[in-house]
Amino acid sequence: MKHTATLFAFFLFLAQTSTAQVTWFNAADQWTFHITSGWVGQGIETIMPEKDTVVDGVAYKKLLRNAQFANGTYSSDFRLMRQEGQKVFARSQWPVVSYDELMLYDFALNVGDTVHLPLYENQNPDLAYVISEVTTVDIGSQTRVKQVIRWLNSPVEKGTLIEGIGCVEGLHKIGGEDCLTEAYLFLDEPTAAAVDGPERKFCSFQSGSFSFEGLGVVLCKALPVQTPAELPVNVYPSLSSGTLFFSMPDPTTSFLVTLFDPAGKQVLQTTLIGDGSITTAYKGTAVVWLQTASGTAVRRVVLY
Repeated sequence: MKHTATLFAFFLFLAQTSTAQVTWFNAADQWTFHITSGWVGQGIETIMPEKDTVVDGVAYKKLLRNAQFANGTYSSDFRLMRQEGQKVFARSQWPVVSYDELMLYDFALNVGDTVHLPLYENQNPDLAYVISEVTTVDIGSQTRVKQVIRWLNSPVEKGTLIEGIGCVEGLHKIGGEDCLTEAYLFLDEPTAAAVDGPERKFCSFQSGSFSFEGLGVVLCKALPVQTPAELPVNVYPSLSSGTLFFSMPDPTTSFLVTLFDPAGKQVLQTTLIGDGSITTAYKGTAVVWLQTASGTAVRRVVLY
């Protein structure tokens, strides 16, 4: 009997472990983005939960959004979201859209499933994405679902979604002219691929003492008081077996070269003067960050 009870407790533990729910919108959560808008330049945006708000009998979490731009411009607003199991919903605050509530994510979906985002009443076909890969990623003390998606009817082709965080890659290209139209601002903006708005790159998600970083963190950490000048540097080849070459118009220019992997981890850092090269054993997509006293440059390369 004791043996049976022990087995029952073990299987109950396994069941609880396998169904552990990742909770979105904790008080300690904070999302950070690097944003670029056509008439105010670059900035840093933060989103964090504030309190519950009831709309039509449904409780939503109110998420505060603050954006500080390099030219001194500041803006603030909010959006309403809620979690239902592994689904995440956003409520529209604007009458122009064709829905009151939109499901943005469903982390119980399988490969081949499709999520539709019907933004406009007469939009045909809808903006949508299909799940192309499902894995997991350990963040802090939790194992979270990771979905690789393929966008349909969008200028953006691919994306990566992580449970409890949202879209961390693949929604950087915004349709239309960049502006500060905030009508469709939801967490990570899955819908912004089809509407006007600031260009947005995920920097990091933080909850308490742990954080998860993306490619955008390179830009976030480097944002100065004023938008930096673009360095006239040539980085080649963009597809390399391990060696990258750099060429500056002024052969006396000293510049710092830093190589980051897709998680924002530093792979290599060195200083070059004028023309030069670096060689690394790292394989995969990387961001090259170059910096001098007069400007910066960011390049994306693939090392194989």
